[in-house]
Amino acid sequence: MYVRYPVPEFEHEELKDREWNAPEYLGAGEQQRLLDAAAGGDESAWGAYPVMPDDALMDALKVRGEHRHAVMCLAPPNARALGRSYAWARQQVFIVDSLDPQKHRVLESFNTPRPMNNRLGPDDGIAIESGVCYVLFGHMYADYFIGNRTLIDNDWRDPETGNGFRVCSSYDDELEDFHDAVLHFSW
Repeated sequence: MYVRYPVPEFEHEELKDREWNAPEYLGAGEQQRLLDAAAGGDESAWGAYPVMPDDALMDALKVRGEHRHAVMCLAPPNARALGRSYAWARQQVFIVDSLDPQKHRVLESFNTPRPMNNRLGPDDGIAIESGVCYVLFGHMYADYFIGNRTLIDNDWRDPETGNGFRVCSSYDDELEDFHDAVLHFSW
């Protein structure tokens, strides 16, 4: 059958009905310990961790709401970040290099082109050169974004490489479905 616009694969069904608890954000000392461990090649530090940046960073990126936060992602250099989505609300994911509101640089800004579209960022993902990034999930509302709830899955493994983790998010507080915006990290 002819497909005019190919749709990226995304098995979202497994991300339905997930139990969610409010994240416990890492303090600055624990963040630095994990950053140092990852820089030293400690594979046990690789994964995703919820962190709370300053309000100034959130304001700069126009992210609002009670669930606004960031996720620190640590992986080996040049790990791939692949985004996928299955949601009615248009999703937005910011990948930044720092939580410093004055010095941060947006490495990538993924968004869904329309509702109910699996595409979130480039079809084959992007390389995170340093292996360290901070990710903020939200959904579009007027001229700003409302932060999504996140669910971290450090036990997930990429089927092709056998390595990785993923961060899943949900924009609807009434549902326990975490397939609205998902970033898979693999190496």
